[in-house]
Amino acid sequence: MNYKPTMSAMGNSGSTCAATLFLFFVKLFYVFILLVPLFAHAQPPNVLWKKTLGGTADESGRAVIRTLDGGSLVVGGANSNNGDVTGVHGLSDFWVVKLDANGNVGWQKAYGGTGYESASGALETTDGGFYIFGSTMSNDGDVTANHGSSDAWILRINSSGAIIWQKTYGGSGSDGVTTGWALADGNLVLSGSTSSNDGDVSGNHGDADFWFLIIDEVGALIMQKCYGGTSMDLSAGMTFSPDGNVVMTGTTYSTDGDVTGNPSPWFAGSWTIKINLVGILLWERFEKPEFWAQGAFSVASTKNGVVIAGYKSNSVYPDGADLWLVRYDEDGNKLWDKRYGGFAADDAYRIVPMIDGGLIVVGETWETGSDGVSRGWSNFWVLKIGLPGNIIWQKIMGGTAGEEAWCAAVNPDGSIVVVGNAASNDGDVSGNHGLYDIWVVKLDVDPALPVSLISFSAQPRDHNSVELRWVTANEVDNAYFEIEKSKDLKDIGPLTRVSPDEQLAATHTYYYVDEIPFHGTSYYRLKQVDIDGKTTTYPWRAVILSGDYSVYPNPSTAGSFHLRLDEPANAVIQLYDLYGRQVPIQTSRRETGFVELKLAEKSSPGAYVLQVTERGHVREHRVIFD
Repeated sequence: MNYKPTMSAMGNSGSTCAATLFLFFVKLFYVFILLVPLFAHAQPPNVLWKKTLGGTADESGRAVIRTLDGGSLVVGGANSNNGDVTGVHGLSDFWVVKLDANGNVGWQKAYGGTGYESASGALETTDGGFYIFGSTMSNDGDVTANHGSSDAWILRINSSGAIIWQKTYGGSGSDGVTTGWALADGNLVLSGSTSSNDGDVSGNHGDADFWFLIIDEVGALIMQKCYGGTSMDLSAGMTFSPDGNVVMTGTTYSTDGDVTGNPSPWFAGSWTIKINLVGILLWERFEKPEFWAQGAFSVASTKNGVVIAGYKSNSVYPDGADLWLVRYDEDGNKLWDKRYGGFAADDAYRIVPMIDGGLIVVGETWETGSDGVSRGWSNFWVLKIGLPGNIIWQKIMGGTAGEEAWCAAVNPDGSIVVVGNAASNDGDVSGNHGLYDIWVVKLDVDPALPVSLISFSAQPRDHNSVELRWVTANEVDNAYFEIEKSKDLKDIGPLTRVSPDEQLAATHTYYYVDEIPFHGTSYYRLKQVDIDGKTTTYPWRAVILSGDYSVYPNPSTAGSFHLRLDEPANAVIQLYDLYGRQVPIQTSRRETGFVELKLAEKSSPGAYVLQVTERGHVREHRVIFD
C-alpha cells in the first residue's frame, strides 16, 4: 500500500506564498547542482524487452523473483477476468504469472475468494514450487478459516501453479504479510503488520504493529511477535543482516512502547528494528521527518549493515517527497542519509543488492525522463547506487498516464527484471489492456568495468604469511583495488587498499603480503573500484596454513571429541550452536597434547561450532554430534 499522509492547507497565504516561492528557487538551484553530475554517471543498461500483463480492469505488480530455470515469477493483484487474466474469483485475487527468460508467459493463475486479496511476495522452493504471500478478506473459494477483517494468507504451489496447501494467519483485526525469507532448516520467516490481539496474534501494543512470524514447511505457526506502540506502526520490508539477525522497516506514528525518539504522533516517521530469530529486540531506530512525513518501504543487506529505502517529504509542495535512503551499520549507527529527486513526488519502493556490492533501487518519479521529455505523470525510476550513496546510473521509463516500479530481481548474469504498474499506452509503454496493467521490463547487464583481470592468486609464503598476487590489463579510470579477508566466508573485512599502477604498460602486476593470516584456512578476494564507484568483486581464494590442530572423530556418535593442540593447557575451548548460543561442555586436559571434550548436558543432535583460542589466535571448526 502506498500510504502517505498529506499536509493540510494553512493560513497566512501571503507569507506562505512568498516563503514557498523562495524555497522553490532555492530548490531549483539545489536540483540544478545535483543534476549537473547526474548525467556524468555511467550509462544505464539497455532495455532487453518489455511486457504488459492484464485485462480491461486494474492489475498491480508487487513483486518479482528470479526462478531456477532462468525465468521470473511475477506476483500481484488482478481485478480483470479477460485479456491475460483468467479464473478471478471476486473483487481482486492474488495473480501469479510465470515468465521465461525472454518474457514469454508459461502459465498464469488467480487465487482467492469473493473478497479482496492482495499478493505482496513470493519465494521459490528447492523442488521448483513457490510460496506466495499477502493478505485476504475472503472466507471462500481458495481461502479457508479467515479470522476476521483481513488475514495474512500463505499458499504453497507446485511448479505449475497447483495449490499444495494454503493457510490464513491473524485475528479479528486487519493482518497481512509483505516480506518472506526461507531458512536453511526449511522454515519461513515472514514480516507484516497486524491490528489484532487475538486468534494467532498476541502482544499487540495498540493500533497496528510490526508483526514477525516463523512457520514450518507445512504452514504450522512456530512463533509470532508484535513490535510497536499505541499508534499505527506499518511494516513494509525485511531482510537478514550480515550477522544472521533480522531487520524490519516501515512507518510509525507511535511515541511509546518499543518506539523511541518520535516527538509527535501527528507526523509519520520511518522506524527500523533489529531482532534475532527468537524475537528479541536488539535495537530500534526512528528517523524524524524534516517536514510532514517520511516512511520506509524496503531494506537490503549490505556489507556490515543495511540500507533502508523510502521517501522523505520536501519543502516545495504540500504532497512532495524525495526518494530517500539511509544506511546503518550492524549496531544501528547511521552511516549516511541521502535524498534523491527533484520538485515533486519521488519514492523508493524496493531496494535490492547487486552481486558487485552495489544496490538497485526502484520506485517512481514525477521528474523529467532520461530522454529529457516531461511526460506529466509518474514514471518507473530505476537507480544503481554505490555503498557511499552515489548514483552510478539511473533510468526513467514510462508514458503519459502514470507508472510505478514496485520491485526488481537481479539475475546471476547481472541483468535486472523490474515489475510495477503502468496505465500508459505511449512513450515506453505499449500493449496496455485497459486501466492499470502489470508492466515488466528487463534491463541488460551492467556495462563492463574498464579493467581486465588476468589472474589473482594467494599462496603461502611461509608458515606465518600469505602472498597475494594479481595481474591486470586495460586499466582505464581505475580508482583502486581492495583485498577482503575472511576466516569463514561470513565475517568479511577489508585487509588493504592498493592504488593503481600509473605506468603505461600492456599488463600490470601487483603484490601484497598478509603478515597475520588466520591459523588454518584464510580466504581472500579482490575487489576493483573505478572512479565512478562501480565495483567488480572476484571469486575467493583459499590458503591453508598447516598447524598442529585436529578434531576427531567427526562426526561423533559417542557424544565426545578429541582435540590435538599445540598448548592444550593454555587453550580456551568453547562450543556454540548455529544460532550463536554457547553450549555447556566438559573438558579433560592432558599434557600429551590432547583434550577430550564432552557435552555437559543433553543436547540435540546436529552441527555445532567449536571455537579454540590459543596465543590470541581464534580458530573455528564445525563438528557434528550424531
